[in-house]
Amino acid sequence: LDPQINDAALDPDGDGMSNRQEYLAGTNPHDALDFFHIIRVSVAPTSCALEFPTKSNRTYAVEFRNSPLATDGWQTLTNGVPGTGGTMVINAARTQTIRFYRLRVTLSGE
Repeated sequence: LDPQINDAALDPDGDGMSNRQEYLAGTNPHDALDFFHIIRVSVAPTSCALEFPTKSNRTYAVEFRNSPLATDGWQTLTNGVPGTGGTMVINAARTQTIRFYRLRVTLSGE
């Protein structure tokens, strides 16, 4: 981010993530192939596993809801998971046929 200009809202690589979002996620704002995402969801009869890349100095949370139109917001599955710089796997009990997940990331210490 350039403090001399207001570039936080810009998206130079066109991947739908602003410079500010890329900074928080630790991704390259000039590389559309470097983005914050869930790599894989593995589903078993009683559980599912979410796999995603992490960065050091970042803290992750996984949230869920059972409908994309839910008005009660997102519920926390995990919170405060420190990034390692490697791939993280979070396991969740499979209590619904359909469930929507999202990742949240913050800079560690915020």
